[in-house]
Amino acid sequence: MITATTEYNRESLALMAKLSVRKYKVQCYIMSAVFLILGTVLNVLLVRQLWYELMVLLLCVLYLLRPLAHRKKLLKRYLLRESELSSVPRTQRSEFAEDQIDTLTLENNNTIVMKYSSLTTIYETADFFVLMTAGKQCLPLKKANIENGTPQELLQLLQDKVPKIKHIRLK
Repeated sequence: MITATTEYNRESLALMAKLSVRKYKVQCYIMSAVFLILGTVLNVLLVRQLWYELMVLLLCVLYLLRPLAHRKKLLKRYLLRESELSSVPRTQRSEFAEDQIDTLTLENNNTIVMKYSSLTTIYETADFFVLMTAGKQCLPLKKANIENGTPQELLQLLQDKVPKIKHIRLK
């Protein structure tokens, strides 16, 4: 059974914040495309005016630019201040069992169970794996702290358990 110990510090929390902002940007891009398609369909079927199509196009462009305008604000929302950092569990131990991931918070002996089927994406950096769920929860795993296996074995295990999982390498 592969296990990994995660120590939450500025580095791991900053990585989680960066990934949350990235996911927000993708959602904005998708919604902008949806607005453009719906606006065009409404214009063709009901309104049939050029000004309406231009207004829809302008709104879509503004929605596309939204993450750029709010980038610093979003990062501040996700990054914790020093006073808030003390309330975050410092150390978690994750065990990759046959059908689930058991994560034990060492400070208060809380156990969180995560089913493999809830995983949607694996982000990989030079030092970390970050496992993301459909509910936007994330579990950072430092590659150096993986025990009873290698990072490649863990990646293979996750890909075997969840065949449709996305694996994204970040620089």
